[in-house]
Amino acid sequence: FHATQALERQADGSVIARFRAAGMRELAWHLFTWGDKIRILAPERLRTQMTEELAAAARAHGAP
Repeated sequence: FHATQALERQADGSVIARFRAAGMRELAWHLFTWGDKIRILAPERLRTQMTEELAAAARAHGAP
């Protein structure tokens, strides 16, 4: 996923990926391509960015 990533496998089969990235918006857009296969645990500002981007897309496409 990222050149500087560190992966940590979890007992439930999931994987935590840790890395540094420059921009939250671009990162949120990339993570969106994974659909419901990911969950953002941290940082909180990335979770917020993703929530804002999803809300904007829902408004643009007529979702309530």
